[in-house]
Amino acid sequence: MSERSQKLWLVAVMSLTAFGGWTAWQWKQSRDELRFATEQWREVDTLARKIEELRDAPAKYEETLRTNEALAELVENSARLTKLPTDRIVQIAPSEPRRVGDSPYKEQLTELELREITLQQLVELTLAILQADPGVSVSTLSLRVPPGNREAAADEQTDEFWNVQLHLTSQFYAPILAAPP
Repeated sequence: MSERSQKLWLVAVMSLTAFGGWTAWQWKQSRDELRFATEQWREVDTLARKIEELRDAPAKYEETLRTNEALAELVENSARLTKLPTDRIVQIAPSEPRRVGDSPYKEQLTELELREITLQQLVELTLAILQADPGVSVSTLSLRVPPGNREAAADEQTDEFWNVQLHLTSQFYAPILAAPP
């Protein structure tokens, strides 16, 4: 065999080896992507089943109007649970219930005012309230920078504090009774 033939064989063997290595690497990448896609599909399937279950489940409403004390207790217990100082709660003001259209339900809005709390504290408190009472929902949220905190917000080492207005909504069953004849 001539030197030129040996070089050609060497190039051919190296090319086949490189191609084999590349093919093995591609196969491993494809296998990993398939595993990841299968995991994601399982998670999506689980979430889709949960969504279907929740859609089929009837909405739960309170049987009676909550008292102001019960609403205050719900918020204060949630604040204690999340270690939010209760002095940050400025106001818990339930409004008069109002009828929801022509339905047998009424809804009650409760305005919750908080002073100088972090976004993390707000999220934790809101989640605690919603978990403690699934019949309550957040209808509106308003954030404002507290006066005097504008200069501190420019400093990267301090937490940002916010004044918050949070409206909680709860619905309860209050059938319309026909007037006696």
